[in-house]
Amino acid sequence: MKGAPYISKALGVTGLDALTRIMGFILICIAFQFVFDGLGGYLASERFMEPILEAISLNKA
Repeated sequence: MKGAPYISKALGVTGLDALTRIMGFILICIAFQFVFDGLGGYLASERFMEPILEAISLNKA
């Protein structure tokens, strides 16, 4: 944090804008990864599969 003024002077306005966009993109990628991991865990769980398997077994009987 102490070096922020020096970094901002070195990068300039355009460099800071580019760095902000890159960091935002990385943050969005991490957020999507959390969502996909959560959905994948839920879809692979027994709580999700149990009603589907029951419906299949009822149709066969």
